[in-house]
Amino acid sequence: MKSRPATTELCRLLTACRSAPVSETVILSKTGLSGEALARTVCDLTDEGFVIRRDPLK
Repeated sequence: MKSRPATTELCRLLTACRSAPVSETVILSKTGLSGEALARTVCDLTDEGFVIRRDPLK
């Protein structure tokens, strides 16, 4: 896994929540990432084999 602080923090947050959905707003506030940086980080993690489900807003 890439050792960028944002990547590590996102992994911690998602691991703590396990299967419970986490809103983008919560992730952004807890990690301090911008929306673009979050998208990049999620893409990096999925490229490395992590399964991160993104549900569209209803």
